[in-house]
Amino acid sequence: MLVLDAVPETTRVGLFQGERLLRSAAVTPPGLALRACRDISEQQAPRAEGIRAFLASAGVGRGRLAAAVGRGGVLPRAGCGTYLVDESLLREQARAATLEHESKLGAPLAHAVAAEHGCPAFVVDPVDASALEALPRGEGTGGALQAILTDALRMRLVARRHAASVGRTPQELRCVVVHLGGGFSLAALRGGALLDLVSTLAPAPRDHEDCVESALAAVCARPGASARSVATGVFGARRLLPCLSEARVNAALGRAERGERNSFLLLQALSYQLAKVVGELATVLEGEVDAILLTGSLSAAGPVVSGLSRRVEWIAPVFVCPAEEELRALADGGLQALSGEERALRYPAG
Repeated sequence: MLVLDAVPETTRVGLFQGERLLRSAAVTPPGLALRACRDISEQQAPRAEGIRAFLASAGVGRGRLAAAVGRGGVLPRAGCGTYLVDESLLREQARAATLEHESKLGAPLAHAVAAEHGCPAFVVDPVDASALEALPRGEGTGGALQAILTDALRMRLVARRHAASVGRTPQELRCVVVHLGGGFSLAALRGGALLDLVSTLAPAPRDHEDCVESALAAVCARPGASARSVATGVFGARRLLPCLSEARVNAALGRAERGERNSFLLLQALSYQLAKVVGELATVLEGEVDAILLTGSLSAAGPVVSGLSRRVEWIAPVFVCPAEEELRALADGGLQALSGEERALRYPAG
């Protein structure tokens, strides 16, 4: 099975036999092939050539793959899970005004590889979380809908790994996952499904014309917009402070160790804000929380973890989980679909 994850400047690929990773590489097209592309869609051809070269170097002839698996891109109203890549999914993704993000290449690249090997293609855990239940999205209220992007792929994998470590099935687990990486995402999960979440990852206005964020952007851009009108739009927005980015937190950690008070206060503010969101998401689970799982590159940041844990450990035990590799998370999704452990979904449903 081949898994692939398109990221800026390169494509990470892995060749798996069952759960065992046989070979992996970061495939970069020669020269300025990607930089010459006007948009991400034009990167498909040079990235596909790089993937073919990787398979050839690994001695994988045509017809030898069991499946090709990519990361799920922005698919409107798609829930978490593993989706079969067919013409319907490709058509819907191409039709949608999707975010300019490398994840949109997951489906077409997996489909291209699978077509050459006569095997199924899958994508795992789309980054669009707009398929949340009606209540968190504000559906039926007559106002703009909530639309949030998240790293569902790693969050669901961390929950599955923790469930296995404590002798439970993912279906039994009720947890809050705090992912602290390039973007911050916090979600309430029950039975492996994301019930509600808060994220620093914002969709571009053209991606979700009916969402809260787009409505606020429209207010800000309106001629004659006043501070009052914009503040009215901002009030109640469920978003973590975007200034608390991974790069800024890492810089603050170094300065705090040298005794800089402002950096120490920034780290305290981050742990305080994260704790508030964990408490909020605990109410989604009606207070029945089995675990609070911290993951991502910043989950090793001592001051952040200790400040957060101190405030939320009364809700449930706090566990720091290793940041799982995307390739292995994608492989898990593909294996579950191939084995029938988790039924491969079709998009759009119905």
